[in-house]
Amino acid sequence: MAGPVSSCIKCLLIYNICIMAAKKHTKSLAVCMIVKNEEAVIPKTLPNAVRYSDRVILADTGSTDNTAAVAKGYGAEVYGFEWINDFSAARNFSCSKAREDWILWLDADEYMDEASFSALRDLLDNTEADVINIPIYECKYGTADGTSFYMRGKIFRNNKGARFVKPVNEQLVFPDGSRPSYDDFRDARICHWGLDLPSGTMAKKMETRIDLLKQTAAAAPEDFAVRYLLGLRCSEIGRPEEAIDHYSQVISICEKDASSDKTKKAFAHAAHAKKAQFLLKSGNAGQALAEALSAIQLDPLFLEPCDSAVMALLELGKYDEALQLSEQMLKLPKIQHPVLLFNQQKWDSLIYVLHIRALLKAKGKKEALYFAEKALADHPDNPVLRQSLNALKGPAQRQ
Repeated sequence: MAGPVSSCIKCLLIYNICIMAAKKHTKSLAVCMIVKNEEAVIPKTLPNAVRYSDRVILADTGSTDNTAAVAKGYGAEVYGFEWINDFSAARNFSCSKAREDWILWLDADEYMDEASFSALRDLLDNTEADVINIPIYECKYGTADGTSFYMRGKIFRNNKGARFVKPVNEQLVFPDGSRPSYDDFRDARICHWGLDLPSGTMAKKMETRIDLLKQTAAAAPEDFAVRYLLGLRCSEIGRPEEAIDHYSQVISICEKDASSDKTKKAFAHAAHAKKAQFLLKSGNAGQALAEALSAIQLDPLFLEPCDSAVMALLELGKYDEALQLSEQMLKLPKIQHPVLLFNQQKWDSLIYVLHIRALLKAKGKKEALYFAEKALADHPDNPVLRQSLNALKGPAQRQ
């Protein structure tokens, strides 16, 4: 019978064989990260990165814990970088150490599972693109549970002159005159845990990020993307008034050029939608409706802010208008907004719930029941629809 030592040796051999097998690709990959005091999270995020890449490179911007030692223990390379209030500078430093064909840039609280890494490596061996956009899901800490995501270019070819700009909300740019090609790849996903950290850690990180965003906004007052991010960050730490003010500034900067500038149009649309959400939560349905309709006028093809408009109309007692808009909402194309998160849960449940509510108020229980039964027949595994149908039927009619 094999002893415990020989068993451990066998396990290590199997693990090393798996690592070697995972790295047999024609194109090499480096994972580049910025870290500071991340000893608690990197044991969850580094192992797969080390296993499925050729090198993992960390720029440590001043850790006072055991981040460097823990990272090196997993096989990552760690380089010190003096923090100068510039995420792009730190990002460019970490990427400058890479010699591989491709670079995947991650944060310490971004996790990729084995299937995602494997699919990505296969893609990188064959793609003609220069930048790969993949979905980033907002997930509960330590899990892959998330229904909201956005697309971002997290992987790019090395040695093409690409670099990051802006001290915060860093953006990848290429040299003037180059024409990089982009590809969306949805068979891989990143789980972002940064919005579900322990409260103390979360608050400290957010305050630091907000201070840096404010400095950036003061230096570049027309930078609408920074203003929009300020709105997001303020909302995430419970400052709705500040968030609304920043969204209003985004609208002021962007809306006048929305007809000729697609990017400004998208940010103005998103800012109106965000304002509508906050105003609804504060009980101001009238102003929420005005913001939602302004966004719909800019672009009627997105779920947000149609959902806010329907909710506002219901609160205002405008049931026929709510029903008309909810009917249009059911026909919207299921497309990704350029700025807002794509929320799968809203598509799976909210649109049906809102239409049922509108039918109940505008047409009565019979019409609402008919729609709910038909929707559930089309989507039998939808628990929210089943719950809505049971609520309409009442206890005596439930099966």
